[in-house]
Amino acid sequence: MRERKAESSLVSVLRAAVMTVTAAALTFDLALPAGVVAAILGTLVGVVAGHLLARTALRLAVLWLLGIAVMAAGLGAAGWVTGSDGIAASLGPLGALALADALRFGLLFAGGVAAVRASGARHQEARLVEVAAVTFALVRILAVHREGAINRPLFLADWAFSRGIDPVMVLLWIGGVGALTLVVLLLHERRGGRVLVHLLALGLLAPRGLAALRWGGPPQKPAAADTLGLRGKGPPPPPSRQKRTTGDGGGQGQSQDRRDAEEMPFRDDFEDQGKEVPVAVVVFKDDYSPPTGLYYFRQTAFSQFNGHRLVAATRPDADRDLVRLFPAQETEVAPPWQGRERRELATVVALMSDHTRPFALDYPSRLTPLENPDPARFRRAYEATSFVLAEELRGLVGRKVGLKAWANEVWAHYQQYPEDSRYEQLAGEIVAGLPEKYRRDPVAQALAIKVWLDQNGIYSRRSQHAGADDPTADFLFGDKTGYCVHFAHAAAFLLRARGLPARVAAGYAATEAARGNGSSLLLRAGDAHAWPELYLDGVGWVPFDPAPERSLDQSNRPPDPGLQRMLGEMVKKSKPTPPPPGVPEAARAGLRSLATALRASLPFLLTLLLLLYAVKAYRRFAPAFAPAAALPRLCYRAALDVLAEAGLRRDFGETREAFARRAAPLAPTLGALTVVHSGAALGARATPAAPRTLALQQAVGAEVTARAPWWRRLFGLLNPLSFMGSK
Repeated sequence: MRERKAESSLVSVLRAAVMTVTAAALTFDLALPAGVVAAILGTLVGVVAGHLLARTALRLAVLWLLGIAVMAAGLGAAGWVTGSDGIAASLGPLGALALADALRFGLLFAGGVAAVRASGARHQEARLVEVAAVTFALVRILAVHREGAINRPLFLADWAFSRGIDPVMVLLWIGGVGALTLVVLLLHERRGGRVLVHLLALGLLAPRGLAALRWGGPPQKPAAADTLGLRGKGPPPPPSRQKRTTGDGGGQGQSQDRRDAEEMPFRDDFEDQGKEVPVAVVVFKDDYSPPTGLYYFRQTAFSQFNGHRLVAATRPDADRDLVRLFPAQETEVAPPWQGRERRELATVVALMSDHTRPFALDYPSRLTPLENPDPARFRRAYEATSFVLAEELRGLVGRKVGLKAWANEVWAHYQQYPEDSRYEQLAGEIVAGLPEKYRRDPVAQALAIKVWLDQNGIYSRRSQHAGADDPTADFLFGDKTGYCVHFAHAAAFLLRARGLPARVAAGYAATEAARGNGSSLLLRAGDAHAWPELYLDGVGWVPFDPAPERSLDQSNRPPDPGLQRMLGEMVKKSKPTPPPPGVPEAARAGLRSLATALRASLPFLLTLLLLLYAVKAYRRFAPAFAPAAALPRLCYRAALDVLAEAGLRRDFGETREAFARRAAPLAPTLGALTVVHSGAALGARATPAAPRTLALQQAVGAEVTARAPWWRRLFGLLNPLSFMGSK
């Protein structure tokens, strides 16, 4: 099948330019410079060859075989060059590699582009292959930016940040140009003038649309998995509108967020997509190496046994070390810790996603709100002063448990566990393996239970225990396969079976190695964690976190050092928040925000308005510059626009002749113009001369001007959308 109609030369040139840029994008980090240049030249050759081959009598299958043969020749020639000792000796190793790259990529793109272009020239549907190639090139380069990695690709992010530009805005511009590129590939206009009109319209709308982002803000980063209910979307909606909807990473809707924060339910086979998405950045104001090798950022705790699992405590005298609300001003959480077991450490926390409550390192003493260093990037920021553990776990041997000030009810609160004798039996067997002098020591017992779970447990997020009446027992006395929630509950119940006060804490845990040599630590969704804690007199709650030696899941990758360092530098700019404004100032701030939004959208609205008026004027005056063959259609369209401005439009399903009869009281000449237009559209051999057609259109305009009310015509003239009703 031959090409049905030739596209304009302008479209052909634009198509060639787009495909060469695509070739360069696909090869710039795969090939040597010689290979990139060869890919560009091969693409140009392929575009020209594809156009020429499409006009031949050869079948499309033959053209594809020719293209594949050229591609195979390129691969074969490249292999021959790299395997030839003579070429390597004459050109040198680097010269031989450059020649091989040039042959490989040059012929690959020449043969492939020629076949694709020939297919697109003969069949418009085949142009989707060209669109897919351009899309793949864009995605391949920019995909590293996903999951909140705003420092990638490095060449783009470094350039943007060095000039104070948000890389997201650069990506949006690239996306706009990419969309324009795809439109170019799909165009098949025969007249270059219409191509320019299309591109001009898109070029005017694209920057205005991007400018509107100053009001609405850039797109949000991908949703992060929330398997432990640490993050939420605020309070639940009213009961009449409340729904339970499935969210990312096994999380659920708003009502479920609150339930997870209070109960932390067990889950089976949950997805962990989005675990690499950043959720917070912590900046350490002093160096600190945790004795356990992990930084524990506690957000909540579960200490009340409800008959099946541990849930958030309802007693006001339990878990009083937790911070339940974000601070509006400097707030003392607990008095400074006295003793050498802990040391003071200040950290700055900047949240990149919503959280149900703040979290802090270890034992928080004071929280101070800070100004958001970058509202486009962070949700809020605060400084947390904590007293962190400075003693090795082995150095805590000999400590007593609990607090003397606890009432008997509080002691019982931290010691309840399921009425299942297997817990006490297993805990006794584990402790029996300790030397005699350590069997009654709380720290030694906790370490023994931790080591036993390390050696006998298997880590997996694909466990199947949630449906059991006691999920912890199903895990501990079954296949011992589960994730952090199972291990934390098992350790807490075994400790309680020994009469020790224990609970399960939840938040984020990150290794010291993840921090690297800098002062910043990037927390990601996959760092969400639950761990068991034991209360030691004079020390407080101490983690005894099992670390299973066997795992069926892949371990989390360390955070990107460049992203971690860059976000940390942004957070270091945080300052203490000023006092909250009064009501009048808050109202003025709201009006200023509204004015800013209007100013941001005004350029877009003005551009759109001017574009509509330009289209309207073009439709009205196009007959004066059109060729004779197009006059019947354009004159009839202009007459319909004049009638539309006067409030008269053709109804849906109404024939053109019937409309002409209905419009006769206002424009009697429309009937004659309708006959001319219909005849030309149906292929009449003889049509009136151009002056006659123009005269009919002008007569319709004069009749409407004379008979329609002036105010109605003025309103129609000012209406930029009046022509959209013409048909």
